[in-house]
Amino acid sequence: MSYKKYRQEAIKLFRNAKFDQAKAIFSLAYEIKNSEEILLFIELCDLAKDDKNDVLALFEAYKDPLNKNQEENLKAICEIIYDSSKEFGYAIQSENGIVYSDFIKIVEENKDFKNTFQSILCSTKLIISNKNDLLDFLKRLSKHGYGDLSMSFLENCISLFRADEEFENIIKKLK
Repeated sequence: MSYKKYRQEAIKLFRNAKFDQAKAIFSLAYEIKNSEEILLFIELCDLAKDDKNDVLALFEAYKDPLNKNQEENLKAICEIIYDSSKEFGYAIQSENGIVYSDFIKIVEENKDFKNTFQSILCSTKLIISNKNDLLDFLKRLSKHGYGDLSMSFLENCISLFRADEEFENIIKKLK
C-alpha cells in the first residue's frame, strides 16, 4: 500500500474511534515517509484514549479544508492536550488510579513526597505493577514517616515475597 492510502485508511479509523488500529496504520505510513504530521497523528491516537471527544473535535478542526496551516495547528493541538493531561496528574487512568512511575514524576516535580502522597492518594489508587516499584514505594513511605503504613503494606503482600532478602531488610528496619 502507498503512503497516501495508509494515511487515508488511518484517518478513517481515527474518525471511527479505532485509535489503536489508526495508530498502527499511521505507523506504517510513517515507515514509508517520515512525516511530522504522521507523528502528530500517532500522538493524537494516544491522547484520544483519554479524551476521545475533545481530540476528535480538534482533529476535525485540523482536517478542515479551509484551514491553511494544518501542521502547525496540529502541533499546537497536541501541545494543549498534552499539557492539560500532564496538569491533571499524568496517567490517572479510567479505573481512578495512577501508575507508580507517574506518581514518582509528580513527587520529583513537587520535591515533596509527603504532600504529593497525601493529595494524590486521597482520591485515587496507586498502581504498582512490579516488585522494584513496590520496594521503592515501601522505602519512601518509611523514610517520610509512614512506617506503620509501610508495615501494613508489607504484611498484606509478605506471602508473595516471603524469602526475598530486600523485603526482609525493610521489615527489619521497620521493627
